[in-house]
Amino acid sequence: MTTETLSLGEAFSDRKLLHVLCVDVQNVDELLEKSKARENNEDDLTFPYALIDARIVVSPLQLYTAATCALQHETAGKLKTRRLHSEIVFCMSPSGNVNDSLIKCGITPDTTAFVLMAVDADEKAYNALLDTIQGRKLVVSAETLVDYAKYDHINSVYKLDKLNATFNGQDAISLQSDQSICNLAGMVVSKIACQDMV
Repeated sequence: MTTETLSLGEAFSDRKLLHVLCVDVQNVDELLEKSKARENNEDDLTFPYALIDARIVVSPLQLYTAATCALQHETAGKLKTRRLHSEIVFCMSPSGNVNDSLIKCGITPDTTAFVLMAVDADEKAYNALLDTIQGRKLVVSAETLVDYAKYDHINSVYKLDKLNATFNGQDAISLQSDQSICNLAGMVVSKIACQDMV
């Protein structure tokens, strides 16, 4: 099966994270409409999922960091969005601007690949949603994510040009080698983890 269930570490050992990489998706507009409808209706509990544009994801650690930050916000009673799952999308960005973060890190009408994430999801409802997604479903891994990550999108969200200029004094970051991917993932995760400090 392409969906993985993961524990979120000791601090959130009672919570579980489901995630899958959806690619070549043909019905993004339908999913975007469901997601926006839920976010705008506080009583709607029918779409408890985070949809993250795969073009900005280079590592599973990036996703786990955002999920853990969102759970910390929820536990502290300091969600900056209305729902935990939109908080995960917000936490993918280094920006403190909620709208900007949701636009840059969430799906848009031109998205064809995204990571679907759910915390404590009803697996039957989750699998039913997966059945409605018109596209392929892949396991989330560094190997699969790199095929859909786009440096231009990553750079526009995480502003890596400034970091890149100081990184060995050259354009050392690309999606061409394992070392570059690790360096890029490290920079992105650092920016996510430091969001609350800004």
